[in-house]
Amino acid sequence: MASADAATHDDHGHGNGKVPGALRGFLKDDHEWFYFQTWMILTGLFIISYIGPFIGEALHMFAITMVTAFGIAVVKAGLVIKRFMHLMDEPKFIWQMNATALVFILLFFFWVAPDVMSHEGANWGNQAGASITMTTHIEDFDPDVVWTERCATCHGEEGRGDGPAGTAIYPRPTDFTSRAYWATADHDIMATAILDGGVALGRSRYMPAFRTAFAAGHGGGHEGEVDTLPGERTEQLIARIMTFRPPPEAAPAPAPVAVPTREPTPTPTPEPVIDDTVALDGYGLIPGGEVVPAPAPAPTGPSEAELAARAQYIQGRVFN
Repeated sequence: MASADAATHDDHGHGNGKVPGALRGFLKDDHEWFYFQTWMILTGLFIISYIGPFIGEALHMFAITMVTAFGIAVVKAGLVIKRFMHLMDEPKFIWQMNATALVFILLFFFWVAPDVMSHEGANWGNQAGASITMTTHIEDFDPDVVWTERCATCHGEEGRGDGPAGTAIYPRPTDFTSRAYWATADHDIMATAILDGGVALGRSRYMPAFRTAFAAGHGGGHEGEVDTLPGERTEQLIARIMTFRPPPEAAPAPAPVAVPTREPTPTPTPEPVIDDTVALDGYGLIPGGEVVPAPAPAPTGPSEAELAARAQYIQGRVFN
């Protein structure tokens, strides 16, 4: 009988390992070792699935969060199915029943998922995911006081998203000193977040709605009258938030433009006279290529006729 029980035990995957010597005083047999081994594996996987999302957030890697939080959950479920539910040893119709149940679960999910994810529906209300609503009436509205008492708790005094409560919630509060935020900031989105909360934009439910607090106790409120006080106070608070906006980055100085210097054109020098010839065309040759002699130099004194006339005059005066 004992051997039959042992055989059945082994067929279900139990008792396949031997108890380590150091644990023999703590564990009685292979059966206890099997459960202790399973417990250690599940505990290790639990620790990984717990710290994994924190690591993923610190490294800004969403994939790590998904793998450690959900991927390991699938591994743990498979371990339980294999070691305790024994589905591998069940008849075929058991698998068919489980598959049918899974199909109905998926149908139910996709039936209600659009309403749940969109936070709307005809016959239900998403109370757990609703935005926190500030109902305390703000009598004497001062944007600086409202920021310090209501907003700085999460966003921080300097608007960096590092308030005392902000470090404990996820997603983190908006950092209003970030250039990346202001690069895509939109006035209407800011107003909606302040009046109706983060859930109205599909974002953090920790961002409360201030519409009631801004409008409560308003002296108007007559039937048909539009309450403009929430909008006016929202504009003042947005103006207060915009004081955290960093100044635009200075444009880089333009690169100096290199102006090319123009060198003066050299004046060509005339060719020198070669071999006592003159250049009719500037090069010592006439157009036909014939070299011509240089002209005789112009006379600088009296001509020969003048000299002969003078000599005859002198001779007549001296000898006559």
